[in-house]
Formats: sequence, structure tokens, C-alpha cells
Amino acid sequence: MTANAKCRLSNRILISPVFALALALGCATSSATPPSGAPLKPDAATTVSAEADAASLKATPAVFHPVKGIDVELSSDHVIDGGMLMAKLTWSFPKKLDPNGMTIHFEENEFFFYPLESDLLSFEALIAIPHNKKPGNYELTVKTGATTGPTEFKIPLTVVDGRYKSETLHVAPKLVNPPPKEMKRIKKEQHELGEMYKLIRREKLWKGPFVMPVESIVTSPYGGKRLYNGELAGAHLGLDLRAQVGTPIYAPAGGVVVMAKNLYYTGNTVILDHGYGIFTIYAHMSKLKVKKGMKVEPKKLLGLAGMTGRVTGPHLHWGAVIQHVRANPQDLMRVLR
Repeated sequence: MTANAKCRLSNRILISPVFALALALGCATSSATPPSGAPLKPDAATTVSAEADAASLKATPAVFHPVKGIDVELSSDHVIDGGMLMAKLTWSFPKKLDPNGMTIHFEENEFFFYPLESDLLSFEALIAIPHNKKPGNYELTVKTGATTGPTEFKIPLTVVDGRYKSETLHVAPKLVNPPPKEMKRIKKEQHELGEMYKLIRREKLWKGPFVMPVESIVTSPYGGKRLYNGELAGAHLGLDLRAQVGTPIYAPAGGVVVMAKNLYYTGNTVILDHGYGIFTIYAHMSKLKVKKGMKVEPKKLLGLAGMTGRVTGPHLHWGAVIQHVRANPQDLMRVLR
């Protein structure tokens, strides 16, 4: 099997159980920052840096008129794999739409529209493209859920190669292969996460773009393929942010705490549900300051950074899951409004 094929499998959590939980969170089993605080040095030929490529791909907004009475605006007519974009639908027919019945699809992935408070005839949806999706021309399928008038139409979208690099990490073998006695726990936690992501909260809990959960620098960007001791272990589907033990970690937007507990791979972990299938993940913390079920506002203290779970040094792993798609959380700051 080729490396690309293995990465596609990992995106669907179909690889061995050893890495299944870590990949379900979009988190790999080590940090780019060792205990000394100095960054690990990947092989010179495999240095991770996809940020410049992503930043240089400027958004090109596009407006479509698929049928009379409907306008669809995309925040960009192209997007990199692992990226996000917004779709805004304006409906001009007399009959009102039920937003709970409105969806937009990218292949097998379904995303939900939510109504805009300022315009009762407009709706928005956040769309995420799976990591390692083959570049090319695709279609977004909009389903209005209407009983009269247009019920379904398609919008063109181009997926561009994210040009993610590879990163080679050399770690202790025990960080790659957990003891057999831990596999029951790992599988249980993987099942718990899968069930959690199935629950869709039809409530928009955020306002405007997200902010960084900690003011810091990215030590390991989203999307890079990771090789541990020479073996491909999937991709790093989140951001590693430099944060020493005890650094405060804050909510980047409003949401509800749906998980606040210790997990095998990611240690002390908080997961926020922001509504409409948008979840964010905060991993490896030393202390948790919230509990499951709490509603949090932006800048609410979630916990303190640490090095719990399977890491080689202190940092914050920040991840985003949009309707089961593990996308680049930085796009929550670039795309949401």
C-alpha cells in the first residue's frame, strides 16, 4: 500500500487500533517540543511547513445563481484539502424554509445550514474538506428540504493540494506501541468519541471568528504526514502550539463542554461543542478547569497546558472536527464570521 493510501485510510480511522484514538482526536503521539523546551529537529528533507502554502492560497469569493430565486455565495471557489469554507444561501421564495432540513454535501460528508439572525431569508453553513482529498473539480450538493420549489441543486468547487510535508520523529518504542493491557481502554475511548460526534446541537453558540486558545507560535502545523522511527503513522490533523506547563488555555469561542477527562493518548482533554457539528479539541493539559455540561463563553479558562498523555514535551494540541471531518482549526479564525 502506498503512503498516500495509508493516509486516506487514517482519515477514516481505519488503521490499526494503536493509533485509532489519537487520530480520532486529530492528535499524534508526540510533541514537536521536548521537555527541554527546544524544538525537535526533523530530518532536513522532511521539515514540516504547510502554513506558507495555505496562506498564499488567497480566497476568491464566488456567487452562484443555481436556480431562479436562490443565490449561493461561497467564501472561496477553491479550498485546500483539510481546509474550510463558508456557504451562504439566500432564499427569495414566499414559502419559508426550515433550517433544520437544509444541508450541503461534499461527497459523503453532510454539513448543516443555520439561519442568520440579521436576515431571516439567509442561511450559512461551514464546510470542511477531508485531509488528503485528491485535488480536482468537485460539486457541492445543496438540499433545501423544501416541499415546494427547488429541493436540490449543485455548486462547483475546486479542491487544491495542501502540499503538506512529512515529519520524521524518533521516539521511544513504548510511545508507538501501547501495552496490550491498554487496548481495551483505547477502544472504549474511541467508541465514546465516535458516539459524541454523532450528537448534533442545533444551536449556534459562537459569534464571529474564533481566536487562538493561547497566544503562542505553531510548533507543528496541521496536515503533515508523521513517521515515527521510520514508520508512517498517519497525519497530524491539528495544531501543536508552544505552551509550557501551567500556561492558561482559553475557549476560542462560545460552546458547551462535552468532554473533560483524561484520555490515553491525549491526556487531560477538553472538547467543546460549538453547535451545528462544530467541535474543538484541547489536549495534553496538566489541569482541567471545566466540567462536562458547562456552557462556556469566549476566553473562559479551560485548563492549564501540560504534557499529559503520550507526548515528548509540553504543548497544547488544538484540533477541530466539523461533522466528523478533522480540519485545520486555524480556518475557524479565517473563515467563520
